[in-house]
Amino acid sequence: MASAVVFYRRNRYVITGKVRQVSPYVLEKVKEYPDIMTLLSLSEDISDPNDWLIELIEKINDDITLILAEGKTEFFDLVTGWHSMHWFLTGESEEYNLPFIVNESTNGYEPLLVNAVLGGTRIKADFDLRYFTPDEVKQVAKALSRIARQENFAERWKKLKQPPRTSRIYLWYTEDDRDENFIDFTNFVDYYKNASERGNAILISIY
Repeated sequence: MASAVVFYRRNRYVITGKVRQVSPYVLEKVKEYPDIMTLLSLSEDISDPNDWLIELIEKINDDITLILAEGKTEFFDLVTGWHSMHWFLTGESEEYNLPFIVNESTNGYEPLLVNAVLGGTRIKADFDLRYFTPDEVKQVAKALSRIARQENFAERWKKLKQPPRTSRIYLWYTEDDRDENFIDFTNFVDYYKNASERGNAILISIY
């Protein structure tokens, strides 16, 4: 499990996020049965499933081996850092429904914006669940790689709008450790690149 260590360190709230890559086939199953996300998280130990989980397993019995196997693959744990990562990639700390996946400035000054945390397509579930198709993952991975390769981390930080004082991430912003945040961002980029190279989809859950 990879995780964003410093991007969440100073966030005080308890809404957490996970980024998980899955095959296109399992993505279709999750779209049909969103509760599979819980099964993916419990894949290491379902020796004593409760009633609702038994019912789910019965519905997907033919695919249970594949789903459990994918549940054991590494995921990227944003913990509470989803909010600050979203700000760093999009420049928005309060707007969560941006109408783009990748937005490139035409004036050459504004930073490349990538909606890699709260973009994608929503799946109706009891929590915030969304996905990127394999083609969209490639698009996101390419844009994130450009940021990692071409932009100076500190300079990008300065170009982005400062979160308002009322924002949940304002304290984190003012007490940041940019060197360690850069490591977190690099690991996030690598996770998307790995999913892209494998032809996988991405599922993002915020709960």
